[in-house]
Amino acid sequence: MHQLAIDEQTVYPIGSKILKRDFYVDDLITGGESIQEVKEIMSQTTKLLEKGGFKLRKWCSSNPELLQTIPPDDRETLLKFDDGSDIAKTLGLTWDPASDCLLFAFSPMQPSSKHCKRSILSTIARFYDPLGLIGPIISKAKIFLQQIWKERLDWDESLPSSLHSSWLSLCADFGCIPQIKFPRLSIQQNGAYEIHGFSDASIEAYGACLYVVSVSQGRNQAQLLCSKSRVAPLKTLTVPRLELCGASLLAQLMHEIAQMKLFSCRYYCWSDSAVVLSWIRDEPSRFQIFTANRIATIQELTAGMEWRYVPTKFNPADILSRGATSNDLINSSLWLHGPDFLAQDKNNWPNPCSQHVFGYIYKFQNRLRLSGLTVDCIRRGTKLLLRTIQRLHFKEDLKCLQAGQGVKASSCIASLSPFIDSCGLLRVGGRLKNSALDFEAQHPVILPRRHPVTQAIIMHFHRRNLHAGPRSLLAYIRLQYWPIGGRKTVSNVVSKCTLCFRAKPHLAEHIMADLPEDRVNSSYAFMVTGVDYCGPFHYKNEIRNKQPIKCYICIFICFATKAVHLELVADLSTKAFLNALKRFILTRCRPTRIWSDNATNFVGAKNEMAELKRLFLSDNHVQAVHEFCLANTIEWHFIPPRSPHFGGLWEAAVKTAKYHFHRSVGSSLLNFDELRTLICHIAAIINSRPLFPLSDNPADLDVLTPAHFIGTAPISTYVEPDVTNINFNRLDQWQRVSYYQQIFWARWHEEYLTTLQQRSKWRTQNFELCVNDIVLVKDENLPPLKWPLARVTELIYGSDRVARVAVLKTANGVIRRAIRKLCPLPRQDEVESQSLPTGGGCLVMQKAAQSAQPT
Repeated sequence: MHQLAIDEQTVYPIGSKILKRDFYVDDLITGGESIQEVKEIMSQTTKLLEKGGFKLRKWCSSNPELLQTIPPDDRETLLKFDDGSDIAKTLGLTWDPASDCLLFAFSPMQPSSKHCKRSILSTIARFYDPLGLIGPIISKAKIFLQQIWKERLDWDESLPSSLHSSWLSLCADFGCIPQIKFPRLSIQQNGAYEIHGFSDASIEAYGACLYVVSVSQGRNQAQLLCSKSRVAPLKTLTVPRLELCGASLLAQLMHEIAQMKLFSCRYYCWSDSAVVLSWIRDEPSRFQIFTANRIATIQELTAGMEWRYVPTKFNPADILSRGATSNDLINSSLWLHGPDFLAQDKNNWPNPCSQHVFGYIYKFQNRLRLSGLTVDCIRRGTKLLLRTIQRLHFKEDLKCLQAGQGVKASSCIASLSPFIDSCGLLRVGGRLKNSALDFEAQHPVILPRRHPVTQAIIMHFHRRNLHAGPRSLLAYIRLQYWPIGGRKTVSNVVSKCTLCFRAKPHLAEHIMADLPEDRVNSSYAFMVTGVDYCGPFHYKNEIRNKQPIKCYICIFICFATKAVHLELVADLSTKAFLNALKRFILTRCRPTRIWSDNATNFVGAKNEMAELKRLFLSDNHVQAVHEFCLANTIEWHFIPPRSPHFGGLWEAAVKTAKYHFHRSVGSSLLNFDELRTLICHIAAIINSRPLFPLSDNPADLDVLTPAHFIGTAPISTYVEPDVTNINFNRLDQWQRVSYYQQIFWARWHEEYLTTLQQRSKWRTQNFELCVNDIVLVKDENLPPLKWPLARVTELIYGSDRVARVAVLKTANGVIRRAIRKLCPLPRQDEVESQSLPTGGGCLVMQKAAQSAQPT
C-alpha cells in the first residue's frame, strides 16, 4: 500500500498522504474540517486503492451526508450499545457516529464466578483504553491488583474478606462505565492550538495526562487528549522520586505527540512538585544516578517545551495518580477539560513557584533594567521582605524608636536594646559593640517568633549545618539573625525535620488500658492461660564428649491468680509442644482460652528464638495446634504482631524463671532428669511468691500466694453458701474445703485486686494517631534510619475508645502493629508548606540551598 501511494503520488496527492498516515493495517480512520474536504479524501483514497485492486468498504461517518453516495452493502453495520444507541467498533474503541462520541463498554463477571487473583486480572484486562480516557478508573483497578499481589495470594486463592468487599464495590462501580462519554473531536476548527501536559504522583501510582487547547474567535476550549499511568514500584520510593517518575512519563508522552506532527504549537508541561521543577532546571551530573538519569531524559525529550508550576488542586493528573470511580469521573470537569485557567488568558495562569519574588519586587520598585537577578538584587530583596515582616509584627516598637523613644518595658525585645539601621531593619543593640565580631553578628536582625520566613531561615541553617541540634543551631543563627523565643522557637522548627525524626524517632504513647475481664474476675486457676517459651537452655548429653543438647521451657500462667506451670520441652517440634500442652492439661486443668504471642514476635534471624519462630510459622504446626484446640474445645488467641507488651503477664514470668534458673545453675551442666527436677522447683518458688507487698504487722495473716489457688475446686460448679462467718470447728469436712476456697478468694478480692488499680506507666494519652498518618514501623533488627514507612489505614479501638492497634499499608502489603511500635512522622512540615509555594522564603539563602546535593 505504501508503494502504491508512492507510485500514484502525483495523480492523487491527498489520497497518497492519507494512505501513508491514516491507515492502521487495513482500517482507515481519517477526517477533515469540512464536508467537501472529506469527500475529496474519500474519492482520492478510493480511486488510489482501486489501482492496486483494493476495495474500501464498511464506510461510517459522523455526518450522514457523506454516506449518501455509498451503496448500503459498503456501509458499516451498526451495533446496539447498552443505552440503545447505534455504535461502531473502531480499532477496538466504541464510537457513536450520531453524537460523535467515544464510549466504553464493560461486561461484568458472572455473579457465580470465584473472585481470585486470576479472575481479577482477567476482569481488568477487559478494559481497552489506548488513549487513557478512563485512565483514573483503570489506575484504581491496577492499584487494587497490586494490593492483592502484596498479599502473596495464589492465582486461584480466594480473597480475604476486606479485599473481597473492596472488589465487589469496584465491580459495582464498573457498571457505570457505559455512561461515560468523550467527544471524538477535541479541537475547534480553524483555531490556534496549545498542548498542556500535567504530571503527578502518589505513593500508589503516578501518571501524566495531556490536553489540547484550541483558540478560535477569542474562545478557548480545552479537551482531554490522552493519558498514561503506572502503579508505583513495590520497592519504596520517596514522593519526590515518584513525582520525578511522573514527570519523566509526561516527557515521553509529550515527545510522542510532538513526533506525530499533528500540532504545530507551543507545548507546556505542568507539575505540582517544586522539588521536581528545581531538579529539571539543574545539571543532571550533580545528582545521584536514579535522579540524574531521569532529569537528563526529561531535559532531552522536552527541549523547547516550558515547565511550569501548578497547585495540586488544579492538577488533573492528581485524579490519575490516586484513581477515581466511574461516578467521580462522570462529574469531573477537571478531568475532561483540565483546570479552568487553560481556557483563560496567560495572565490568569498560576504564578511560578519561585523563591526570588522579592528580588523581582526590588527591581520593580527601583526600576532596574537588568536581565535577570543579581546577588545584590536578591540581598536587597531579602531585606525588603524582612522589613515588611518587622513592620507587621513590631509595629509599636518601631513607632517608639522612630519617635526617638525607647521601646516599652513590656515589649518582648526590650532586653535587646533594639535600634533601626540605615536600611530600616530592626536590629539587636546589645552589649557587643566593642567586640571583634562583624556588624551582622554584633547586631543581628530581629525575627518574629512564629512566622513562615523565620521558620524557613531556621530550617535553612539546620540543613546547611548538617542537621545540627537546637543549641548549636541557635548559635549559628544568632551570627546573622535573632529569632524571638530563642531555643524554644528553634526546637519547635527542628522537631518537624523528617530526617532528624527518622534518625531519632519517638514511639507513640497511649494510656495504659484497663485490665481485661479475665484478669480481674475470680475463676478456677488456669481457666484462662497465657503460654510462652523460655530458652534455649542446655543439658548434658548421655554420650560422653558429645555437645550439650538444647531444650526449652514452656511456661503456662493463669490470668487471674498468676500461678505458673513449667514444662520442659526436649526439642522444638509440634509433637513436643502438644505433649507439653497435654501434660499441662492433665496436671492442672483444661483451659477455656489460651493466649500466646504472635509468631512474628520472635523477630530476626539473629535472635535466639529464631528456631521457635520457624516452628510457629510452619503450616503443619499451626494446623496441628488448631485441630487439637478444636477437639478439646479450647479457644486460642494471639496478641498483635511484634507487640510483646500485650503479653506482659507471661513476659514477667519468663523473666522470673530465667532469674532463678541462671542463679541456681550458673555455669554447671545438668542432665535431663536433674534439669526437669529444677524446673519443678522453680515453678514451686514462683507460685510461693506473695501476690502483694508484705506487711510489717505480725498480727497479719499469712501472705496470699498463687499456690493457695492451685488444686482448689472450681467455684462455678454450683452455688455454695457463705461459710466464712461460721466457727471453723463447727464446719463439716466438705464445708471446710469451701471455707478455704472462699477465704482465699475473699482475700484475693480485698487485698490483691486493689493493688492493680494504679497505672505504673503510660498514664496519659500523649499522641492521637489518625488514619492516613505516615509512621515508621519499629524493627528491632534494623537501625532507625532503615525502619520501613507505612500509612495508617485503620485504627482498632478498645472498649475505652483508645486505639492500641493499627492496620498499616506498607510497601510489602497490609500488616497489623501495636501503636507502641509506631513512630508517627510530623504530620505537616510547616516550613516547606508555607514557604515554598508562596515564594516568600529567605531569598539570599535560596541560592545556597539550590546548590546543595539533594538527598
